[in-house]
Amino acid sequence: MELYYPNSRVDVVEIDPMVTQVVYKHLGLPKETKIRTFNTDGRWFVMNCTDKYDLIFTDAFNDLSIPYHLTTGSLWHS
Repeated sequence: MELYYPNSRVDVVEIDPMVTQVVYKHLGLPKETKIRTFNTDGRWFVMNCTDKYDLIFTDAFNDLSIPYHLTTGSLWHS
């Protein structure tokens, strides 16, 4: 995203800090990236952030299914 849309702002929310470390260490994301990473629960982040987003992409799973609380409408508010 940063390469093709250099003026965009990308925020990543990852609950596991070890996953974030792997991205920097083994997948080549540079430390000086404009991509901001927050190590917290994604649902908590969306419910408590004051920023407005044009797009929110989720990739959440619990073993073989999506956690129930992420399939309900209670997450989304105006």
